[in-house]
Amino acid sequence: MLKMVELKRKVQARTAYRNMIDARFAELTKRIALDSNQYPALDTSVAYWMTLKAKLSTPEQWQCLRDTYKAYEQLCEAFEDYSWQYVRVFYNLCSKIAVDSSQTITQGIMVVCEKRSFVDEL
Repeated sequence: MLKMVELKRKVQARTAYRNMIDARFAELTKRIALDSNQYPALDTSVAYWMTLKAKLSTPEQWQCLRDTYKAYEQLCEAFEDYSWQYVRVFYNLCSKIAVDSSQTITQGIMVVCEKRSFVDEL
């Protein structure tokens, strides 16, 4: 019985973690899309960025992906099995933000992850 209680607690903790990651990336995509100041405006939905089939075609776009991956791992946390799927969001954002994509995405990461770490400290 004790083993069952422990397993249930672990499943609940993992589910809560996954929900937090989903919420983080929903907030990231919304903030980054709005902050890009592009016309026409970028879609703010994480579902859109997860399903987009974009291609990185320039060295700048590939550098954007490297920069944003690194920024996320430094400012939020290291990618792991579940969060790894969201690298696709950064890939697609890097392909569609026309000006200063690395800077725009990194600033969004900074705002979202620093806000979360401040809330966690309270």
